[in-house]
Amino acid sequence: MRIVYISELFPPRIVGGAEIFAAALASAMAMTGMDVTVITLGDSRQRTSADRYVDGVKIIQAYPWNIYYPYDGTKRSLPVRLAFHAWESVNLSAYRQTVTLLKSLEPDLVHTHNLGGFGELAWLAAARLGIPIIHTAHDYHLLCPRRTLLRSHYTLCQAPRLACRIWRWWHLQTSRWPTVFVSPSRFLLELHIRAGLQTKRSLVIPNGIPSLNERRSSRRERRGAAKTFLFLGRLSPEKGVRVLLEAFKQAAETAERSIHSVPRLVVAGKGPLAGLVTRYASNSEVIRYVGFVSGSEKAPLLRYTDVVLIPSLWYENQPVAALEAWSLGIPVIASKIGALGELIAQTEGGMLVPPGDADALARAILRLATDEETYMRYREKALAAAQKYTLKECIATYEELYRETLRYQPARSS
Repeated sequence: MRIVYISELFPPRIVGGAEIFAAALASAMAMTGMDVTVITLGDSRQRTSADRYVDGVKIIQAYPWNIYYPYDGTKRSLPVRLAFHAWESVNLSAYRQTVTLLKSLEPDLVHTHNLGGFGELAWLAAARLGIPIIHTAHDYHLLCPRRTLLRSHYTLCQAPRLACRIWRWWHLQTSRWPTVFVSPSRFLLELHIRAGLQTKRSLVIPNGIPSLNERRSSRRERRGAAKTFLFLGRLSPEKGVRVLLEAFKQAAETAERSIHSVPRLVVAGKGPLAGLVTRYASNSEVIRYVGFVSGSEKAPLLRYTDVVLIPSLWYENQPVAALEAWSLGIPVIASKIGALGELIAQTEGGMLVPPGDADALARAILRLATDEETYMRYREKALAAAQKYTLKECIATYEELYRETLRYQPARSS
C-alpha cells in the first residue's frame, strides 16, 4: 500500500502534538512494509530540493506561494494575517503543487493532518485524482482561523464574527472532499458535526504515542519526599500559564506554612509568556524554567516528575503531555474543559479542576503533594490509562481503516 501523508510541519520542525503523532504514525506504517511519503511545508528561506528519508519515510518539502512563511517567528499586522488566511483558503499554488506531487507518487490513499500553508484545496487535489482521503483533526481549523476557538483576548468564542462565520462556512464546505474525518476525541468530533461537518463518514480514533514504559523502572522513587510538578507546553495565555504560576506560588506558600515538604515546579516550553515564567522563576526557589525541550530531552524531565500539570483555558483536543505522563505512571492535574476533561474523566488518570480557577488548582497541587495515599492511587490509575492509548493499538486501528476505506471507497464528485 502506498500512502502519502500531508502535514504542514514534520520533525524536526515541531510546534505541538500533531507533528509528533504524524511522525510516529508515518514511521510505524513504514515499519509494516507500506510505501510511505510525507509532503510537508518547506521554509522558503531555506529552500532545498533534496528529499529526505527518516525511519523508512520519504519526506518531500513543498513550497507553495504564500503571503509569508507562518513559522518564522515574525509577528504580523492584522491586515497581513487576514490576507494570509484568505489566500490559504484558496491557495491555488498549493493545489497545483499537490496535484503534481500526487500524480508522480500515485498513492493508494492520502492521509492529511494539519494543513496550514497548504489549505483545504489539497483535499480537492486528491479527490479529483480519485484518491481516497482520511483526515485527522488536531484542532479547530475548519471552524476558526486561529484554530483555537479563542478570541484575541484568549476567552472562548461563543458567537463568531461575520468574517469568522464566512471562514467557517467555506471550510465546512470543503469538508465534503475527505472520505473519512477522524477525531481523537468525541468532544471535537461532535463540535464539528454540530457546526455542519459534511464528510460522509466520521469516527473517533484516540491518538497513541510510542511507549515510554521501558523508562518507568529508572524513575527515582521518592515516597514522602518533596514532589516535582511539570508543565510541558507552549507558554501562552490559553494554556493557563498565568493561572499555573499563581496557583503554584499559593500552594508552595501554604505547604511551607503547614510544615509540609514544599513542592517544586519545572516549566518547559517557549512562547509569548516566557518572560513572565522567567520572572517568577528568578524570584522563587521552587520554580525552575528550563526552556524549550523536545524529543529525547523530555525523558530526563519526565523521569524526575511526579505530577504533570495541564491547566488549559481552551478546548484542548488530546494533549500528548497527558499520554506521555501516563505511560510513566505520572498522574495529571488538568482543566475540566473540552476534550481534556473528557480524557481525564474517562481514564481517572488524574484530577480535574475548573479552568482558570487558581485556588482550585492550588488545592489539587497540595493534595497530590502532601497526601501520599491519594497520590499513589492516581499513579496506578495513570498506568492503567496508558494502556488505552498505546501507539500499537492506534496503528492497528488506522491500518484497518486504510484497508476498509480502499475496499469500500465510494464514487466521489469533484
